[in-house]
Amino acid sequence: MGVNLLTQTTVVIKFKLLFYMEIHDPHANFIKIIKFMS
Repeated sequence: MGVNLLTQTTVVIKFKLLFYMEIHDPHANFIKIIKFMS
């Protein structure tokens, strides 16, 4: 259960990062991809 929770938390953080990046710099698609893949 701990591993699943950690994975879900990581995914949520990544999506929040993508959303934050989209608001502040809609044209930084390469940054979003790097953040999501890393």
